[in-house]
Amino acid sequence: MPGQGVSFKSLKDVTKSLLEVDNEVVHVILEYKEDVWANKELMDLVTEYLNTSLEALDFCGVLEKCVQQTRDNLELHLQVAINHMPAEGEPTQDQCDTVLKELQGFVRAANPFSEDFSKQFVTVYQRHLEMQNKLQAKKRKLDSKMRSVRGWMKVSNIILGATCAAVLLCRVIADAIAAPKVAVDLAEESRKPGRGMGSWLKPLCRRYEQIRAQAAIIEDASKGTFVAIQDLNNIKASVERLKNDTSAITRNIRFGEDRRHDPYSLQVAVEAIRRKQSAFIDQLEDLRETVNQSRGRINKARTVVLVRILENRDIIFRQGI
Repeated sequence: MPGQGVSFKSLKDVTKSLLEVDNEVVHVILEYKEDVWANKELMDLVTEYLNTSLEALDFCGVLEKCVQQTRDNLELHLQVAINHMPAEGEPTQDQCDTVLKELQGFVRAANPFSEDFSKQFVTVYQRHLEMQNKLQAKKRKLDSKMRSVRGWMKVSNIILGATCAAVLLCRVIADAIAAPKVAVDLAEESRKPGRGMGSWLKPLCRRYEQIRAQAAIIEDASKGTFVAIQDLNNIKASVERLKNDTSAITRNIRFGEDRRHDPYSLQVAVEAIRRKQSAFIDQLEDLRETVNQSRGRINKARTVVLVRILENRDIIFRQGI
């Protein structure tokens, strides 16, 4: 069977020690398909969760590149334009031409937060919403099963207690009327209910532990997905602010272009851009930090799910691994 040469104990140690989960660990776990997983639906959900969270990690990488590209455009064009505009006095025609050239270069630079970026965001976001709905539906189903099994366990315990009490009462009566043979027979029979009920309760308890372990895995995955959705909402809000600020800067550039022969108007436009630039850079760095934190939380959530699987491998998998 693929991956069998790798011990799960060593995988557990590796998983606990690393925040960024090695994809090889994920692949080894998922290589144990239907022949090992005790519940195919659980296996499918875990697989889908890991794939969905991996898409979020890939999106974080794309977003980080967009942030860096925007920062490069600022430094390559806007900052150069600002530096060429004199702080005092009217700029020369050569200075105006250089400033306009750099401002136009910023406008022509490809916008990293394009329509394709927005489509990718929507795809990742929708996948997480669908994943969360599936996880919550599965969790409700498992909770219902746990309540049912707990109810049967209580009923079984009551029946066992009542049976033992009845047999004990009969033994007391038999002893009281001095019927040794009856007492011996009752003593022998009293062992049978315990053995029978015990053999019934054991798989019931095993089933309960299995359902509880599955519910814990699903809950961990659901928490991780919920946090990822919140992070995606925050990222969307930050990107929208950046788009608005970019539009404001572009309007100032258009204002300067329309008055290219008026040095004072161009100077006013560049000054307005300079005032926006600082806040724009701060927003870029805040978005970069949000992306890094989101990546860390996604990796941590994946680790929690994998560790939970490994800790419950004797219950989750059909055979000892």
